[in-house]
Amino acid sequence: MPSVPAVLLVVAVLGNPEQVDHSTLAAVVEAVGATVALLTFAFTLYVYRRKEQAGVIWFIFAGAFFLVAVLTYVTNSRQPATPISPAPVQAAPEAPPSGSHPAPETPHPLAPAPTIPTPAKKDVARAAEIEQMINTTLSLSSSQPNVGILFDAAAPETEGSAAEVLRSYLGSESSVRLIFDFADTAALKSHGFLTQLYGGNAALLTEVLRLSRLDYINLVKAGYSFRQQPELDQDLVTCDLVLTYRLVDRSGQTVQSGRLSAAGPGFTRSTALDIAAERTASQLREKVFASIR
Repeated sequence: MPSVPAVLLVVAVLGNPEQVDHSTLAAVVEAVGATVALLTFAFTLYVYRRKEQAGVIWFIFAGAFFLVAVLTYVTNSRQPATPISPAPVQAAPEAPPSGSHPAPETPHPLAPAPTIPTPAKKDVARAAEIEQMINTTLSLSSSQPNVGILFDAAAPETEGSAAEVLRSYLGSESSVRLIFDFADTAALKSHGFLTQLYGGNAALLTEVLRLSRLDYINLVKAGYSFRQQPELDQDLVTCDLVLTYRLVDRSGQTVQSGRLSAAGPGFTRSTALDIAAERTASQLREKVFASIR
């Protein structure tokens, strides 16, 4: 009989209406309505048989309709909120028709990579630069070893060029052919090549020898200083001249190297330098040039 579940549903709804959804409330209304109708009909028959007053019947109907109205109001107040429509999903781009080829993408031009000189390019550039500083049209001897002399001052020269003085004493050397003008010393020094040559850069030395066609290069550094000798004479001056040298062959290898020194006395500084240079040149002939064959 529907009266029992109807009563239970009504009790559940009235006891905790916030936890009952809309479909449950609708079922409650339908069940209660049916139950009320049956109860009203049964009670009417009962009253009719007992011949009670007609006012009681109307009172029962009014109560039944009031109960149905209350349940309907509760049901309507629990209507669910309007659902929020989900955002439209963007459709994927249509695939190209079967058998067609996709349009090629336009390539983006790449920035040109910086040009880094390769070792070969650097060597070529250096050889071209050095060639401008080397005399390639030398008059060479076919019977004597051709030796180039490259001078560099080891300290600032105040009383003259030690190289020029040495050159004047070495010019009469007969065992070898000495060549002093095979390179532009000032240009080599300003470009940093002179330091590399004296430092023993074999590749650079070989290149210079190849361009000049010399058999040897003698790298000479000259430095001098002066001192007074009052114990001998108040006007006497002594020049201390020091040479360091490095003799290099065509392969860029050092054949001989060393240090030479000489003291030259004089009553002037230029005279003292001249005597010291003459003595040093004599040592060069005996220790260096005489050993070249």
